[in-house]
Amino acid sequence: MTTLAPPVFVENNAAENEAALKSLFEQVLGKILYPAQSESLLMYAIAYLQTITKSQIQYTGEQTLVNYATGANLDQIGEFWGSLGTRLEASKALCTLRFTLASIEVSDRIIPLGTRVRTSDRKFVFATTAIATITAGNLTVDVAAEATVAGKDANGYAAGEVREPFDLLSNLASAENVRATNSGADAETDDAYRTRLKLAPTALSVAGSRDAYRYWALTADPTITAVNVRSPSPSEQVASLDTKATEAAQAILDEVVNIYGGTLGTATAANAKDTLKPYISVRYFYVEVYVLTSTGLPSAEIVQKVQNVLDANTIRPLNDEVIVKSPTNVDYTVSAQITAYNNVDLATLQANLDNAANEIAAELDASMGRDIVRSQLISALQLNGVYNVVLNSPANDIEVNYDQKPNNIAIAITISKTIDQSN
Repeated sequence: MTTLAPPVFVENNAAENEAALKSLFEQVLGKILYPAQSESLLMYAIAYLQTITKSQIQYTGEQTLVNYATGANLDQIGEFWGSLGTRLEASKALCTLRFTLASIEVSDRIIPLGTRVRTSDRKFVFATTAIATITAGNLTVDVAAEATVAGKDANGYAAGEVREPFDLLSNLASAENVRATNSGADAETDDAYRTRLKLAPTALSVAGSRDAYRYWALTADPTITAVNVRSPSPSEQVASLDTKATEAAQAILDEVVNIYGGTLGTATAANAKDTLKPYISVRYFYVEVYVLTSTGLPSAEIVQKVQNVLDANTIRPLNDEVIVKSPTNVDYTVSAQITAYNNVDLATLQANLDNAANEIAAELDASMGRDIVRSQLISALQLNGVYNVVLNSPANDIEVNYDQKPNNIAIAITISKTIDQSN
C-alpha cells in the first residue's frame, strides 16, 4: 500500500523506559533498587503504564494518516472529501431471472416489480428490479433481480438454484436464474477504501484523467478490486472510426434496398463509407475500462453497473465514449522440481513451498497486464532449505496485455531430491 515506514511520534522502548525510571528512583531515594523491594515494584508498574501510554500516543498519531488509519478513523479522513470519500456500503447479489408460463396467453402478462423467487436451500430471496412483460404469444421473459439482503453470502448460486416462486403468479410454469448469482459484497474493506481515498482528488477533474476513471469505476461496486483504463492510440482510433463508418454505411445501404427494393449496383459499404463518413455521427475519442473483482472476471451485471456510473456526463468529458469491458484470462500453470537440503524438515518445506506458490499465483491473478515472469516464480520458491528450483512450467515468460489477466489453473511443486548441505 505504501513504501513509507510509519512515522515515529514518540520513542518507545520498554527496557529503556524501565532503565530511565530506575535511574530516576535511585537518584531521588539515594539508594540502589533491588528487584524484591517495594519501590522496585512501584517503578515497574509506572514503567509499564508509561510504555502503554506511549504506544497509545504512537497509535493515535498513525490513525491520523490515510496509510495507517483503520475503521471509523479512516472514515473520518474520508469525510474531508464529502460524498467522494464515503465508504461503499454492502451490496446485494444480482442475477437474471427467467419467468416461463405454462401456456401461451392471448394478452400480455405483467411480472410486477419486486416479484420474489427463493433459493432452493431457502436461505435467500431475490426480487425483480424492473417490471417485466411476457408479450402475447410468448412464454418467457428475462428480468434483472437482486437479493433482498446485502452481503456476499448470496453469491454463487448456480443457474437454476434460485427457483422457488415466493409470490403467487397464475399460469407460471417456472422461475429460475439463468446465470450464477454474483456481485454481492460486504462493506468496502479498509484497504480498498484507502485506495479509493488516494484517488479521490482525481475525481474532481472534468478532463477524464486515467485515475479519475479508476476512482469512479471503483465506486460502482465494492467487489471491484482492480481497474485498467486505456485510451487507444491515434491509429487505433482512426481504425475504429473507419469500422463504425463502414457499419453505418452498410446500415444505410441495407435500408435503401429495404425501402426501394432492387440492388445498388456497385455500391458497397467499403466504397461508400468515405463519402458518408463526414455525415455520420461517430465519436472519435473513446476510453476502454477493464475491471476485475474479488472473485476474478466481472459478471455482466458488474460491467453494466460500471458502465452506468461512467456514462454520467458529470464524470466523463462530453466527447469521450466510455466502453467498459471484462478482461480475458491468460491461463498458465506452475510446475517445479525442487532440490532440498537433507537436513530440513521436508514436510514443513513442502507446505511452505505450496504456500509461496499459491501466494504469488494469487498476486498475479489479481492483476491485469502483468507478465508472468519465470525468474519471479523461481525467486518466490527459493526458500530457506531449498538448494535449487527447476521450473518446468511455464516454459517461457508469458506476456499479458493490458486487457488480459493471469489465470492460474494448476500448481504442482515437488521435492524431487535432496542434497547434503556440506557439499
